[in-house]
Amino acid sequence: MAALFGDKYFWNASAKIVMDEFTRYLTEETHGQATIFGIFYVLLSMITVVGNALVIAAVWKDPLKILKTSPTNLILLSLAIADLNVGLFVIPGAASWYLRVGITETDPWHSQLIFLTLRQGFLTVSVGHVLFLTVDRYFALATPLKYRTKITRRTVVVVSSSIWICGISQAVVISILQQHFVITWLISIVVIFLFAETIYVLYLMILRHLMKHSKERIPLENSQSNVASLHQRERKVFRVIVSVVFAFDCCFTPWMATQALIYFCKPCHSHYNVLMVCYNVATVLMFANSALNPLVYSWRFSKFRATFKHFGGKFTQKGRRNKTARITVRSESLNTPL
Repeated sequence: MAALFGDKYFWNASAKIVMDEFTRYLTEETHGQATIFGIFYVLLSMITVVGNALVIAAVWKDPLKILKTSPTNLILLSLAIADLNVGLFVIPGAASWYLRVGITETDPWHSQLIFLTLRQGFLTVSVGHVLFLTVDRYFALATPLKYRTKITRRTVVVVSSSIWICGISQAVVISILQQHFVITWLISIVVIFLFAETIYVLYLMILRHLMKHSKERIPLENSQSNVASLHQRERKVFRVIVSVVFAFDCCFTPWMATQALIYFCKPCHSHYNVLMVCYNVATVLMFANSALNPLVYSWRFSKFRATFKHFGGKFTQKGRRNKTARITVRSESLNTPL
């Protein structure tokens, strides 16, 4: 926090000092900014909850019996649960904080601490599952013959449970060591950064294996249609990987960059207002990752789309039956003799 507090309080800043500094900025500089961010967080919370609730319902109910059998879908289920908690607790906590600061210019300290601990815990769990899902895709595409022996339902349960335990433990440590908040928060940012870099490296390795596999297969194919099919599959996987990496990069790179500026950029203190605006925008993008995950990781799978269509069909049929029942009751009431 050198840009905000200077060298004197850099490593000794507690969670209360940090949050009081952000509150002071929003109350002294602009009330409108806090209110706008609060309203935006409310909308983002609703989108996050709806999208992840649909993923959880699809895997949990599994009406077509096509989702629970796949270990990958169990990872997506655990990821959706983490992101649903972000939408139910963390983002509304941010919305409440911004709205209270913007409207009443005050905010209880205990609510700030709860928001910080929940935020870091569920953020670590969410990014950890994205990393686990990337590892799953790496084995599925780069080493398909070994995939079923390495990624099993038992493996998914053990790794997902470990991710949840690590995320919750990290949140507990931050709450206990709140007087050394800067140190614990910096460690958590480094963990997120390492997760992100590992995700990027794994996707690059997936592309490398895919291109190598295509080069080996194309000379062996006698049919032009098979060669075209290989090229089409390569392009499709490439587009998917690029979209996944792009979405993750847009959500987390600005947040990690602003965190680095806040911690280590001393000259940034002269551009304090700009730094705070960038931090607030980057935090919104970081939370938006939980809303994008269902679209990026679940909706693109044909089995999920089929399940969602099944839910939509049942909802439509139920609505039609209710409408028909209302029409029947109305016609009977009109034909009833007085």
